[in-house]
Amino acid sequence: MGCNKSPFTEEQKKFIKKHYKGVSVEHLIDLLEVEYGIRFKKHQITHFKFENGLKAYDPLFGGEVIQYILKIYKGKSMETITAMVNEKFCTKYTVKQIKTFLQKRHLRTGYRQRTYQHGDEVMRDGYVYININGNFVKKDRYILKTAGVEVLPGSKIKHLDGDQLNCDLKNLAIISGSENLYLNTNNMNTSDREFNQCAITLAKLNSQVKEMGKDKNV
Repeated sequence: MGCNKSPFTEEQKKFIKKHYKGVSVEHLIDLLEVEYGIRFKKHQITHFKFENGLKAYDPLFGGEVIQYILKIYKGKSMETITAMVNEKFCTKYTVKQIKTFLQKRHLRTGYRQRTYQHGDEVMRDGYVYININGNFVKKDRYILKTAGVEVLPGSKIKHLDGDQLNCDLKNLAIISGSENLYLNTNNMNTSDREFNQCAITLAKLNSQVKEMGKDKNV
């Protein structure tokens, strides 16, 4: 009987061994996708780790996620913390999971809901919402929609100057989930408009290269 061929190249094996510590299987899959443009299966990662004696580490929150939560939780609502974590790591944690995590560690955010209204606009948790026929919607999405720009499910809206309150159409850029992960993984989120534009271009180019690589491997 022949041996089963590994789904990983030698370079990918080295990458896994370098990055697996303190990282959940799901996050490791995301990192591999960003680096190589391939979405591996969970069982492929867990089998490789078992075969190579790599200690399994797949809690609800990986080490990097925990460190990030502890860094940002103070003064923020559970909803905001959850959104920030999910955006940074492309995860789908719930508000309840984040709340339970903090409660078990007896950590209090010290958050008090602050809502400021000026005419038909409301600022809540650092984001601007606008009143449209009695319903408040995020202003950046509304601006793009009225300009005829579609924001597809899973896409993210980036404010080029890093200011969430600046919803001018020229300050908004739409990126995919994988492009957002690339920016977060490489710490490419700043308040420098020109730098952010270049970073987004690089992220989109990286995605295109990965897609071209997939086509060649078919």
